[in-house]
Amino acid sequence: ISLPGGGFRMFYRCSEFVPGPDPNFHLRSAFSSDGMNFTPEGVCVEIDLHDPGNLFAQVGHSEMYYDDFGTLRALLTAKDTNAIGAPSLYTAESADNGLSWTNFNEIQLGSHDPVIVKDSLGTYRAFFSYFDTGFKTMTSSDGVTWSSMPEFIYLLDGSDTITESSSPKMAADLGAVALLGSEVMLFSNYQTAAGP
Repeated sequence: ISLPGGGFRMFYRCSEFVPGPDPNFHLRSAFSSDGMNFTPEGVCVEIDLHDPGNLFAQVGHSEMYYDDFGTLRALLTAKDTNAIGAPSLYTAESADNGLSWTNFNEIQLGSHDPVIVKDSLGTYRAFFSYFDTGFKTMTSSDGVTWSSMPEFIYLLDGSDTITESSSPKMAADLGAVALLGSEVMLFSNYQTAAGP
């Protein structure tokens, strides 16, 4: 993200190497004055493994953005310490431009890997995976309050609906670009029987 006082902050998930299917992801940040060379700053959203008593067992793909009032906010993919299976989306906010986060609030169960765009009409639009069987979208007029009933969206390849669990065609990790008006272009990882 571009910081109000100049420079850029990057957020990334990382984990020490662990065998098995469930890495110990948490979020870190790095700062750059030119957008090309980044200096690591440390952990900005920690997990229970490294900070006992913490809310989260794992934090993954997340999206940070400034709302209409200038507050840095996030949609976090996270599993709380009681979660079994799929992660959820949490909202959070930062008073120090992303070095630390507070006010975590679970808003979408079984959801992960969000991407947010603000269209040319000023509407914030979030797109994310729902479990591994579909994709959903929700909107916000100010970047603070999100619609409580997200709508399903469908990615089609010809007549086939593709998701993270469809086979042999699969799609995952949505990206989005705002176009003119309220149009948004979605893109994703894609795989067929022949490979990616």
